[in-house]
Amino acid sequence: MPEIGDSLYFRVADSASVQTVALGEPGGPLNWDLNTLIDIRTSVQYYQALEPGTQDDEFPQADFKLPTGDVATNYYQIVDGDLVLIGNIGASDILPDFEVTTPFSPGYVERRSPLEFIDNFNLESNILVSLPLEEIPEEILMVLEDLGVADGIDSVRFRTEIERTDLVDAYGTAQLGTESWDVLRERREEIRGVTVEAYNFILGWQDITQAIVLGLPQVGELLEEQDTVITYTLWSNESVDPIAVFEVEMEGEEEVVTGMVYIAVEGTSSTQETSLAANQVKMFPNPARNISTFQATGLSSGQYELRIHSTIGRKLYSQQFNVVGGSELRSEVDVSQFQSGVYLYSLINSRGRILATKRLFVGGVN
Repeated sequence: MPEIGDSLYFRVADSASVQTVALGEPGGPLNWDLNTLIDIRTSVQYYQALEPGTQDDEFPQADFKLPTGDVATNYYQIVDGDLVLIGNIGASDILPDFEVTTPFSPGYVERRSPLEFIDNFNLESNILVSLPLEEIPEEILMVLEDLGVADGIDSVRFRTEIERTDLVDAYGTAQLGTESWDVLRERREEIRGVTVEAYNFILGWQDITQAIVLGLPQVGELLEEQDTVITYTLWSNESVDPIAVFEVEMEGEEEVVTGMVYIAVEGTSSTQETSLAANQVKMFPNPARNISTFQATGLSSGQYELRIHSTIGRKLYSQQFNVVGGSELRSEVDVSQFQSGVYLYSLINSRGRILATKRLFVGGVN
């Protein structure tokens, strides 16, 4: 299990290269060769001690925290040897431009130890986020006015119910560079449902989920019961980090790998080379609902690609450009095709090197 000072160091694989790694059938022994993967992004995050007198006081029972970039901070507790996410402070998919405190009840188990082949578990967890009147987004207040219940509203709360089933269904060896690990593969199926309730002094708590779905489609996509998310994780007792995480989707009765993150180790190749300052590349407005403008300055002459992908590396949008040195690059992107949430956009040169990667918030309440 991680400790204060440990790092979570991983790479996000290109959507094409994930097809080169066979997931394999249940059982074993199996072999997962990760050397064919090409990454589009490398990330390192550090487990840190809590700082008294800061927002960390919201979760005093946490053993440590893990900042996840400029979006959020996760708080963890070690419970009976398991790594348990007990809360989060920061932006969410539904409220991307709000900093909210989201406790998990009970805690959300991210890693169990020890694990054995054929172990299976069921997990249920809930998240309840409440917003007082002065923080309720205007768009939601407009929906409440349409319902005729805006007068007397005191607060709004978002309730997320999580159900997950885990099964250690395979074992074998994973290889990357000169490293090799004995691993167990854990299959997880997770489904989340979100409801929205408003508190009225006269009527009490009212479920307004359907009204939000109809009145705010970009938020409604994230509410109610979502599609089942299936992942496979390769765990090793020799590593604090997961060796690899496969994201799959069902195509008929077949599971197809659509995204992957994997451990970053010394001596393995990377396509990443960040060589542009943060202020040279941007998209605005951000958050965006319909159209966001991409802008890059100070580029050398040549071919470039703007690529937008999910946080697990699935490519969703691509546009090619021919740039004349010293000119400004601007292009409008229709983001209404994306579901509300957090995305990553990258500028890539003709050699396939990533020059900059930044976050893009789509939809939500802003």
